[in-house]
Amino acid sequence: MDGSLYPPFLEFPSPETPIYSMHEIEPLKDFQVLDYTVKAVPVPYAVPAVGFMISSDDVSVFYTGDAARGVSDAWQHAAPDVLLTEVTFGNRGEQTAIDSVHMAPAYLEDALSEFKRQKGYLPKVIAGHINPPYQE
Repeated sequence: MDGSLYPPFLEFPSPETPIYSMHEIEPLKDFQVLDYTVKAVPVPYAVPAVGFMISSDDVSVFYTGDAARGVSDAWQHAAPDVLLTEVTFGNRGEQTAIDSVHMAPAYLEDALSEFKRQKGYLPKVIAGHINPPYQE
C-alpha cells in the first residue's frame, strides 16, 4: 500500500479522494459497511486473527478466514446462516494442520458439533482454501 509494488491507493487519485481508506476496527464491536452490520470476531491462528460476522436483514455469514482448532470459541459471538471457512488439510494431514495452524475436516466437525450444541441448528457450510492433494 506504500506505492512500491502497486500504485499508492491510499493517496491515489488524490489524498482527498483516495481509492482506499483505512479504518481501525475493534474486535467484537459492530460497525456498518453499506447496509451490512459487521463484527470482527477473534479466531485461533498462528498470528492474531479475526473472522467477520456479516449480517443484513436477509442473511448472515461468518467468514473465519484462516483459522485452526478451537474456532468454536467464536460461536458465542457468531450465529450465521452461512459459515464460510477453510479446511486446508485432510484428516490424514492432521499433524501438518496442527503444525501450520490450519483446519482439517475433523476439526470442522468438532466445531460444527459445538455450534449445534450452542445454537440448536447448523449453518450452511462452504469450505475453501483446500490444498489440492486433500480435495477429494
